[in-house]
Amino acid sequence: MAYKVEIAAIAVCVLVCGNLQLSFSQGLDPHHIDSQVYIESGNPVSGLSYKVQLASYSDPVPHEHFELESQNDGFIWTFGEFEDFREALEVRDSLLADHPDAWVSYYFDGEKATYQKVDSLVQSHLIQSQKDELKESLYWLESAGYLPDVRYKVQVGSHNKPINKEGFSTETFEGNHLLLYGEFVDYHEALVARDSLINVGFKDSWVSFYLSGSRASLAEVSQHIKSNFVQTEVPEVKVVEKTDRSIRQEMETMLYADADKSFVKKLLYFEGERKIYSIALYFIIIFFGTTISLIMVLISHRRSVEMAKARKKVYQRKIDDFLSSLLLEDDLNDELLDKKLQKFKTKIPFEKDWCKELLIKNIVDLKKNFKGEMADMFITIYLKLELLSYTEKLINDSSWYVKTKGIFHFQELGYTKGLPIIKKYTKDPNDFLRNVAIIAYISLEPTEPLSIFNDYKGQIDKIDELKILDTIKKSRIKVPKNIINWLNSKNESLVSMTLKMVTYFNHLEAGDSVISLLDHPSSKIKNEAIVACGKLYLSQAEERLLEIFNKENENNQIEILKTLRTIGSITSTFFLEQLLDEKNSREVKIETMITLKELGSEVYEREFEDNSELGLIKMHVENPFIQ
Repeated sequence: MAYKVEIAAIAVCVLVCGNLQLSFSQGLDPHHIDSQVYIESGNPVSGLSYKVQLASYSDPVPHEHFELESQNDGFIWTFGEFEDFREALEVRDSLLADHPDAWVSYYFDGEKATYQKVDSLVQSHLIQSQKDELKESLYWLESAGYLPDVRYKVQVGSHNKPINKEGFSTETFEGNHLLLYGEFVDYHEALVARDSLINVGFKDSWVSFYLSGSRASLAEVSQHIKSNFVQTEVPEVKVVEKTDRSIRQEMETMLYADADKSFVKKLLYFEGERKIYSIALYFIIIFFGTTISLIMVLISHRRSVEMAKARKKVYQRKIDDFLSSLLLEDDLNDELLDKKLQKFKTKIPFEKDWCKELLIKNIVDLKKNFKGEMADMFITIYLKLELLSYTEKLINDSSWYVKTKGIFHFQELGYTKGLPIIKKYTKDPNDFLRNVAIIAYISLEPTEPLSIFNDYKGQIDKIDELKILDTIKKSRIKVPKNIINWLNSKNESLVSMTLKMVTYFNHLEAGDSVISLLDHPSSKIKNEAIVACGKLYLSQAEERLLEIFNKENENNQIEILKTLRTIGSITSTFFLEQLLDEKNSREVKIETMITLKELGSEVYEREFEDNSELGLIKMHVENPFIQ
């Protein structure tokens, strides 16, 4: 609206009157592009990514499914990394059942960023030009004196229809009916009137400018000031000074008065208070002694941790330099490589497990950046350093968590010869170990990686389902042959994951099977089948969705309404118009109104009474901030 510059003018004049501190956010366009809306619309921002954050800890707590990140004040669990905020939000929503505190965090250039940082990145170029313009206008307004052509009125409201209140004037501007109070020559008087109106209940009151009887913007007022500039004089303020002697006398009087009440004098004159003082001193000594001892222990521990980190950094650098030097070798045969590896092992604490983990991590990181013979060379280094025996030792450990670390080594290295070892754990009774093995098997199996689900009877939780789907995307796996059979499985967790696979592969041949799941006894499977119908654009599912609508719970009803926005026809429109007249929850009616809007129904264009239920719902649909 045209009032955006007027809000800035208010802030400027208030500064002149000494009532508020000016911020450059005042006067900028209030209808600028909202950063959150921009991001939630799926628009990419250079360098910006999103992760699902699930928990935070003061100490490192590893998790086989989540990534552990170190922050300034502790450690956090995160899952995934997405360029599309909507995809991150879908993942967050799917994790809420098991992790109700999950939320989406922002990352800029790989570092965690606050929303303020993100908002600043999106908005900085949009507001810079407005800031420059505002600065120039502020200069002229701050320098201006009395201007006979400028008047001020207090605007208390803007309405779609004419409104009359005793003591107020009205005015029509850009199709809106404005309610105004007074007409002032002095802005200070207008400001006092505005504050009084706010105190009595007109919370949105502000002062508008008028130039030569017409409503004016800040740009127009500043231009008028430039051509009719009047410099105001600042009156001299007299300051009453005290002499050094008078100040010294006041201080001496205060000191003498305090001396009579001194706590030290009381200790000298009263034996009981001396005992209290001694006891207090005893506890103080103990307290400070204990505190200092604890601080020393913490400092010692901190120092040992920092030394360990520094030591690892030194060996990290040595490992990096050594592996990089191998890449630059022109004639690196097996004999020369063996000599270099044996010599290098003497320069690092190779017998330490943490050193082996460091080596494997560096080999994995470098292998990801190369293909072909160079990538195979890193597998050769892994084998010649006998790190395979270390990985096998981990897999054979009694702890399931340690086993998962060994399986993860094979997966990250792309070591396909480890498939027979991994496969026997795909049916392990431990859910975590079994699902880690399945994900590794899918990543490494070159021919039919998803065939492992043909007779699968284990449970797949939401986290592992997401990791499996993510692995399918990254590995670019083709549509499995038996995907339709999996939709008919009695294993609900497998059916749930298969529905997501079908939508990912856009496998329209499974459309009839998806529609048949609308009659599944599980409400959860029904919900996901409804979502799949929308994502696959199965218009033939419209009739069945309308038939089952009244039998479903509220969550499924809302999901049906969202799906009908995609596949609905005029048949859906007639059905939805009847829903508005029935006794349904407010949430269902809101979604119904949104669906009618998306389908272009004439009912949505109907004029409803403002205070009626449907009128309020329509207002909320048009402006979600209206409750």
